[in-house]
Amino acid sequence: MFLFATVQHEGKTARQQRTWKGHCASLMPAFALWSAIAVALVLLARGLPTRTFFSGDSGVKLIVARNAIEHPTHPLDIDLPRVGDQPVDFLDPFFHVQGGYAHAATPDLFPLIAAPLIARFGIRGAFVLPALGFLLTVWVIAALGVALDERRSRTMLLFVAVACTPFLFYGLEFWEHTLAAAVAATATVLCVRRRSTFTLFVSGLLLGIAVLLRPEAIWYGVALLIGARWLSRRIGLTDMAVIAAGAVVGVLPFATASAVYSGQLFGAHVTRNMSGITTVADCLCFLVLRHGCRE
Repeated sequence: MFLFATVQHEGKTARQQRTWKGHCASLMPAFALWSAIAVALVLLARGLPTRTFFSGDSGVKLIVARNAIEHPTHPLDIDLPRVGDQPVDFLDPFFHVQGGYAHAATPDLFPLIAAPLIARFGIRGAFVLPALGFLLTVWVIAALGVALDERRSRTMLLFVAVACTPFLFYGLEFWEHTLAAAVAATATVLCVRRRSTFTLFVSGLLLGIAVLLRPEAIWYGVALLIGARWLSRRIGLTDMAVIAAGAVVGVLPFATASAVYSGQLFGAHVTRNMSGITTVADCLCFLVLRHGCRE
């Protein structure tokens, strides 16, 4: 019996060693490609202007980041433009006036965490987080593909994620897209592997952070929970509750601060973009009431 147990243990150890060697063998070419992509990204980023900035959505975020640098005690309160000595509310539609200050109708978290990098490195610092988000996104997507099916090539998945998606473009812009995608992808990997309840909680926590970066990530989280029902290890209602709890923990502090600070639970970005949905809902209610009155 002892001899049988010893042989069984040695066989299991040998299988684990072969699995580990195979894992390392698949990682090496993927890591080499990823490193080459990182070098290419740095070379491309060096061609970006260092003393000027292309405006648009990213310009609005840069205004918020610079305001956070100049006024760390009230980072989201942007001084109104002035005509003579008088502040005026002649603002771009991306801004709204509240409490005598301008507030950007964009997600608040990204420019706030980018502000220290801009303060340290200037305009080049604005592109650090998007670049890191791009590199993390493509690596985690490849890891996710392998987690779903070990027969897949990590290197090929990495190549497809770089060549067949717009992530590289977003990695060279002062936008939060790649960072949000990286956080959401990491949450997905943790959900797929789900080694423990804590892993599921962290997955939900990351989904909450992704929502703070890009509010539409909430729909991705819903789709993830629905799709996880078809995994080989099906996700149960308890697991869903743990993920949801993690997401709430991730979102709640920032949402509470937003409610206290601006009176908007989900911030100006979500509130403003939800206005169209609210209008549609009001129209539907009006039609229903009108139809009911006729009857």
